[in-house]
Amino acid sequence: MEVCALDLIGHVDVLLALAMGFDHVLLQKLVAPDTMAIQHQETEMVRAMGGNGRLDLFGSVHRLAEILQALPEITGSWRHETAVVVASRRATARACAAVLLPTALAPVPLPADAPYGTVQLDASACTMCQSCVWLCPTDALSISEQKSELLFVESSCIQCGMCRSICPEDALQLKPRLDPFARADTRKVLHKAEPFHCTSCGEPFAVKSMMDRLLARIWGGRGVQASEEVFQLIPLCSACRAQENQQPRHRRQPDAVQLRSEARRKQ
Repeated sequence: MEVCALDLIGHVDVLLALAMGFDHVLLQKLVAPDTMAIQHQETEMVRAMGGNGRLDLFGSVHRLAEILQALPEITGSWRHETAVVVASRRATARACAAVLLPTALAPVPLPADAPYGTVQLDASACTMCQSCVWLCPTDALSISEQKSELLFVESSCIQCGMCRSICPEDALQLKPRLDPFARADTRKVLHKAEPFHCTSCGEPFAVKSMMDRLLARIWGGRGVQASEEVFQLIPLCSACRAQENQQPRHRRQPDAVQLRSEARRKQ
């Protein structure tokens, strides 16, 4: 089969062919240095994701004839698996891998720079600053409603490395792999910290350790100063802070003295 843009044939296309019934896929080698490197990466992912032994590259008609001659004869009816074309190319690739790796019990390792994988977190170094969450382009990383849990969805991770680059504590590492099963679609907790509760309504809205450090820094002689009025707003959630700002100043009850003393004592 001749295609107009061979360099656009990626791992998803080959995996789909194999999952839908092709016994073997042969691809002509690309010769340009840039496209050749991309093709090599794509074929390595195919082999790792269930196509090992069922994909070959050829660079000449003679080599193509050799490969075809070595293949066993195909007999019987066309083997057609359950349709695996789904909403996106990434989801299609994972669905194809589930068909091609029916006995896999654990995630399979993938080559470096593969766009699938997980992240490993050093919980002892994580401060829950949420920098990785703000920068994640696919929302693979998120924060729970209680603001105290760092959550991760493996199927959404593209291994771009932005979370690792932004982490001030160097607490995140990438691990290329593929988990083709439904468990990769669920949110799992990477890290859990004690929440800080709004001093007005009691709702959790931040991490206690971060809030303690913030309060200690404001009143701890590090050059960061704030008025009593500002200090009173810091331990409030966004809703209570907005409500407090709408009140006339003479009605505000400054109750930050005790918090200030506690912050100084902790320092």
